[in-house]
Amino acid sequence: MNNARYLIATVVVAVFLVFWGWFFHDVVIHAFYNAVHYSWGRSYAEIQSMYVWIVLAMLIFSFFFVFFFTRYSKHGGAKQGLTYGFWIGLMFSATMLAWYAFVPLTLGLVFWWMAGGLVELTIAGWLAGLIYTHK
Repeated sequence: MNNARYLIATVVVAVFLVFWGWFFHDVVIHAFYNAVHYSWGRSYAEIQSMYVWIVLAMLIFSFFFVFFFTRYSKHGGAKQGLTYGFWIGLMFSATMLAWYAFVPLTLGLVFWWMAGGLVELTIAGWLAGLIYTHK
């Protein structure tokens, strides 16, 4: 394993995930949250004040996301990263259906989470693959 590329890929993916999370949730689908504001245990302002936990979660997720890519991709590279991210995105998107069953969310919000998660992880895989190749 190339530790330097692994760490760089982890940080780049984490930065992308934090940026994507802000853009997707606060800009693209923010209006969908108004319909389910009662579902959250925290206010929007309180969630924003705890942003450090979101960043930490994205760092930890990225650490493992890139780790599994480096361990199980044959060559690394952008094409394998794109494919890896797409399949992981599909897997994680499917879990959003469970949120619909457990939490009083609208089906529209769940659909957006699924679509956004698929796009997010496909791009994250592509970024990991751009940076990490088995050389």
